[in-house]
Amino acid sequence: MPKVRVAGFVFLLCAAAVGVGACSSNTSTTSTTAGSGTTSTKTAFCGYNITLDKSSSNVTSAADALTVLKANKGALDGFANNIPNDSIRADAQGLVTAVRAAVAANDANALSSPSLMADGAAIDTYCGVQGDGTPLPANFAAGKGTAFCADEAAISAGVGSAATPADAVAFLVANQAKISDFAANIPSAVQSDAQSLVTAARAAIASNDGSQIETQAVSTASNNVDLYCGVNH
Repeated sequence: MPKVRVAGFVFLLCAAAVGVGACSSNTSTTSTTAGSGTTSTKTAFCGYNITLDKSSSNVTSAADALTVLKANKGALDGFANNIPNDSIRADAQGLVTAVRAAVAANDANALSSPSLMADGAAIDTYCGVQGDGTPLPANFAAGKGTAFCADEAAISAGVGSAATPADAVAFLVANQAKISDFAANIPSAVQSDAQSLVTAARAAIASNDGSQIETQAVSTASNNVDLYCGVNH
């Protein structure tokens, strides 16, 4: 579903993201499973959701979001008319109401609210895709509930609440023991990505330079680790 955001800036990158609704928290992206909705309804619903996801994958502003929404009115109507009657219904109806109100008012700023972003993430998880419409990896949520993922959630929340890259570095400096624990519990499934995050965090601490955690490589690695921990953005 269209999201006004700047990609999945989590773990280290969240504090450095610039734009409308740039950050989502770990607790706001939940796993949702199918219930009583018919297979055909879910298939149609998710097909429209994927169309909207892909069309909005490069959205970085409220103006961009409105352009995408207006250009994809048919897909939005199809999405709204095929909401399954199960656990995802309230999330989907709330999102449709908000999107239509934004289009009517020609103002998409309200779509950056954390609750609506959480709704969008829940719908994507229900449909088995990431925010850009690509399928969730086979190891999605494989690490959920582990000490590694608990450390990841704590670090992500702390950095995500930082107002500036400098504040993010200050958080990392104050939580080096947590970073070390994260590093000590890295599973083989995300070895390379998780080690990249540790390296970037320690480089930021050593240099007192927030730019060390602002790279695309860090963004990609953090998203891969989040997916392993069951967090979809």
